Amino acid sequence: MDKFGIIALDIDGTIKGDSNEISTKTKKVLSQCKNLGAILVLATGRSYRSTQQIVSQLDNLDYVISFQGAQINKIGNDEILWNQFLPKTLVPEVLNFFSKFNTEKVAYVNDDIYVEQTSDWLDAYAKRNQVDMHVIESFEQISDEIIRLLAVGDDEIIGEMDSEYEFRASDSFYATRSLPHFFEVLSPSAGKEKALQWLCDKYGFTNKNVISFGNGFNDVPMISWSGKGVALKESVPEVLKVADDITETVEYDGVARYLESMIENGLIGNDSI
Repeated sequence: MDKFGIIALDIDGTIKGDSNEISTKTKKVLSQCKNLGAILVLATGRSYRSTQQIVSQLDNLDYVISFQGAQINKIGNDEILWNQFLPKTLVPEVLNFFSKFNTEKVAYVNDDIYVEQTSDWLDAYAKRNQVDMHVIESFEQISDEIIRLLAVGDDEIIGEMDSEYEFRASDSFYATRSLPHFFEVLSPSAGKEKALQWLCDKYGFTNKNVISFGNGFNDVPMISWSGKGVALKESVPEVLKVADDITETVEYDGVARYLESMIENGLIGNDSI
């Protein structure tokens, strides 16, 4: 069996639980993986800025895939290596789709968010994710590239949006849900697995050399694509269905425990170093 040279980690519910702290065990095991030559990658739906509290705890991290795979940053100099924007010509179509549902709407430009009206939830969201929020009269005022459009609403409403077949089946968008009350639309070139493929091409790996860990709706493509996709217990059913294996929850250091077993079996590292 090929070794796994790239380790891709979702953040929320995967390596971070209710606390914002990464466990000592997880940090220790990831350092061991790095010493064996593995490339460590965070793969998250968060914006890059909102990952920084996590990044600061992981000394040996190499890359951050953010915005559901629409962006890759290199750790150390914050260089953006991959950036996939939502085509401007498609923004009105997405907003028109959103308008059919009773949701709050958010546009992401770089690491800032733009809204047409604010709310207590949005104020708290911006503060929690350390992003600047701009209130504008209309999304039409945004002249810069939009990396993500987000609709936030009741789980039932978001479920209706997600099941709108004609929209979800479009090749023009990448639509996903990182949380039950989020519906996100990005460039068709986005996707955690597509960003990971870019990194594989850079290092001469294939998807067989990638081990990934996740728990949410938005992790399904990455878990399916990876040479070994590992779900955490209590993941959404869609992830559990496609995973190659299942590990303990984040509270029980599921990622660290699984990687320890892979290290013991000599399956982590890069033979070329």
